[in-house]
Amino acid sequence: MLDNYYQTWYSEINNSSKLKSYALFKHTFNREQYLDFIKEPYFKYSLAKFRTSAHGLAIESGRYTNTPQNERLCKSCYINLVESEYHFLLVSPKYRELKTTFFKPYYCHLPSLNKFESLMCSYNNKTIYNISKFIFFCESD
Repeated sequence: MLDNYYQTWYSEINNSSKLKSYALFKHTFNREQYLDFIKEPYFKYSLAKFRTSAHGLAIESGRYTNTPQNERLCKSCYINLVESEYHFLLVSPKYRELKTTFFKPYYCHLPSLNKFESLMCSYNNKTIYNISKFIFFCESD
């Protein structure tokens, strides 16, 4: 019965138009470790919102204005790409300095969905903590 529940949960995530980004990095039904080790509530909250698409990026805000997904472009950069979680975290040049502060050079150079998944799936507490700080400081900007 539990296995059936896990399969249904995983299927619903992977078939949801809202949770495309989440489906890239959430592969197991478990409590995320950042909920326990990130002590600052504002960092924890920023990361949780980002991971669950409860943020103000165009990929999400465009859903409420019925903007076609391919037209939910980033207004903060000149690249003319959809402002998705991946774009925000690794591609957009707007927060280049913060990226180099919080992320290893590997993630900043030649970004890819594989690097995005790797970053978001990290079990390294420092890496996860840095992601939460990056998101928080970008939100505060």
